[in-house]
Amino acid sequence: DGYISKLSKAGELLDAKFLPADTSSSSRLNSPTGMQVVGDTLFVNDVSRILGFSLSSRRLIAEWDLSEFGVTFLNDMTSIRQRYLAVTATEQKAIFILDTQTEKAIQLKVSEPLAFVNGIAFDEKTTYLYLNQNLAATIGKDDENGEVLALQFVGSMRSAKVVWKRKGAGKFLDGLSLLGDGSLLLSDWGGWGNDGNFRRVFPALSSPIKSLPVGLKGMADFYYDPSSRRIYVPQLTEGLVTAFQF
Repeated sequence: DGYISKLSKAGELLDAKFLPADTSSSSRLNSPTGMQVVGDTLFVNDVSRILGFSLSSRRLIAEWDLSEFGVTFLNDMTSIRQRYLAVTATEQKAIFILDTQTEKAIQLKVSEPLAFVNGIAFDEKTTYLYLNQNLAATIGKDDENGEVLALQFVGSMRSAKVVWKRKGAGKFLDGLSLLGDGSLLLSDWGGWGNDGNFRRVFPALSSPIKSLPVGLKGMADFYYDPSSRRIYVPQLTEGLVTAFQF
């Protein structure tokens, strides 16, 4: 019974159940999480599937099932060169790369074991694949629970090495987005109360990680609009979307 709502940037609910328009069994959403727009296609993670919806027709046009890899929870996603999708599988502590042209998916081989991976973003300029992860899948841990990593592909899209890692990045990290100055913005649940905040991580490893308290509950993934410098944050436990001017 999952669905995707359409809101205006001013916060007006335009269509509570914008997707899927077709509620047949193949188009039905169960528990949609990470999304990514590439051209006219909105790609959506849904448990163990990746679905592609045409934004103009609102119809399902592509579907990939990753259950053969033992995937049970696809989380965030990012696009790479308008062709590939990199998705995090939190419970499997893995990253999968999907080629939307050949329609083949592989598990990315990383130079060191990953933890409970969550937010992910690809930087077209540096070609780094950034992600955050939590050492324990428990909300309300201390700041040592969250880590941020920069990966670089080695030779092909099949393997990557860890270029750098920042430890002590937050209590329970979720979303991740690139900012125009090369720094990263992360959302941190904190605990179960109104103690959610943003964490800003700079490329220089000597730079301190900045905490930006906003006092939200259930801070999940978010969207950063570079043109308006606004941040749109879904509050997962509250059923709300809150916008901030950055």
